[in-house]
Amino acid sequence: MVIGEDWHFYSVPFRYIGKEVRIAYCEDTVEIYHDNQRIALHSRNYRSHGYTTLKEHMPQAHQVVSRQQGWDPEYYLRKASENGPCTYEFFKKVMDSKRIIDQSYSSCLGLLRLIKSYGAVRMENACKRALTGYKFSYIAVKNILDHNMDLIQDLDSKEYRIPEHPNLRGPATYKE
Repeated sequence: MVIGEDWHFYSVPFRYIGKEVRIAYCEDTVEIYHDNQRIALHSRNYRSHGYTTLKEHMPQAHQVVSRQQGWDPEYYLRKASENGPCTYEFFKKVMDSKRIIDQSYSSCLGLLRLIKSYGAVRMENACKRALTGYKFSYIAVKNILDHNMDLIQDLDSKEYRIPEHPNLRGPATYKE
């Protein structure tokens, strides 16, 4: 369910998908009702286009598949650390960017596929470059790799100074 004024999505138990529900909310909580029975209760979140999901609301099969696939933070962080420190840091940032860590797993799977497609060195360089940004997602790294931005050497930041010449006035000019 989505609260339109916040554009934040809230989960309901899967058996209520497609059913008509009512939402009651205040500053702190969101309650979802079906046939005058409360079916979900969430703390209100004002993050636009965010998700608030409870694992109990997922079908049992989805929960089992998630466990069988080994989809947990340790698995993805271990795979990322095998590639390099920047890759590891980027995976951590991706996971931290999602309120519910399970929502980051599809991004992590995509990032692991990029390692296979582009190689470990390019992926490490792309993650290093992506860590200087503010958006930590699969798309950010994919764009860096697709546009070969990981191959561009970082330019040394040079300090530019005005050359000395006789027309420059120093601090002594302004002293009285």
